Amino acid sequence: MNPPWWKEIGRHPVAAGFLGLAFLLLSTRMPLLMPLQFFLPLPFLLAGGRHELRRAVWALLPFGVGASLLDGNLLYPAIMSVMFAAVPLAFGISLRNGWPVTLGWSLLFAGGGVLLLGIILGSMLFGLDLQAALQASMEPVRDHLLADMQEKAQAEALLLAQTRAFLDQMIETLSWVFPSAFLSTWFLIQSGNLWMARNVLERTGQDVPKGEGLSDFRVPFFLVWAVIAFGVLAMVTQGSGRFLGVNMLLFLTMPYFFQGLAIIQSLFLRYTLHPFLRGLFYALLIVRLELNLILILLGLFDTWLDVRKYFNRADADPPGR
Repeated sequence: MNPPWWKEIGRHPVAAGFLGLAFLLLSTRMPLLMPLQFFLPLPFLLAGGRHELRRAVWALLPFGVGASLLDGNLLYPAIMSVMFAAVPLAFGISLRNGWPVTLGWSLLFAGGGVLLLGIILGSMLFGLDLQAALQASMEPVRDHLLADMQEKAQAEALLLAQTRAFLDQMIETLSWVFPSAFLSTWFLIQSGNLWMARNVLERTGQDVPKGEGLSDFRVPFFLVWAVIAFGVLAMVTQGSGRFLGVNMLLFLTMPYFFQGLAIIQSLFLRYTLHPFLRGLFYALLIVRLELNLILILLGLFDTWLDVRKYFNRADADPPGR
């Protein structure tokens, strides 16, 4: 019996590229299908996991060309092609070559952290106020929304003023956290798809590394000191120093999402929760952002509390804690 079609999307690199382009097109043009963005790297991971480099790279061609047609600005298709196509393609090839998923997670996190640090320090070195530049780039969108609202709805002055105040506050917040928010989302998407791709490749007969139990995942203890250091920097400095502290703090907390998820996975295994309910919980993580925040906090405090020892069979503290 042939495997289901959705497990075969990586067999033809060009088809994988078109599927990735379809995910991008549907998620950006149809708001209800926006969650498809979370699966954008999966076709390229599967293509890289099935083919050698010289054949797998063909997946980049339809995606890159299609993305450039969606936006005349070459910067957008270049960023999307590198971060959501070329990078997962490379990590798919790494799976094929025997690299474990946790090593891929570590490299993604290190690469994202270095990139974020380099962007902010580079802007400081060249005297660019990145927060102010981001805020200025968002203001035309605000003005367009207000003008459109005034023209179509003929809204009252009070409602327009309230809407403008709300948008101003949103722009102010986003301008402070946009770099870390973008790279944190990228890291979570890539990491989740890397884990899914390994499972799909294994079930379709591909030789991939043995699965690593998510329930056993732990963030190295030393990372918490970096979290504390950048947290202090965000609190005691102003301007560029605070901008650096806030963004690095937010990005460095991302691995604790997986540690919190590992705790939940341990609970699922301990009490043999039905697979449907597990799937429902994972689906809620996509649409309910507050659940992600709860998992991050749970994983962070688990650094000291070691929650899993209260319901796992083995009560011994993990090494090095």
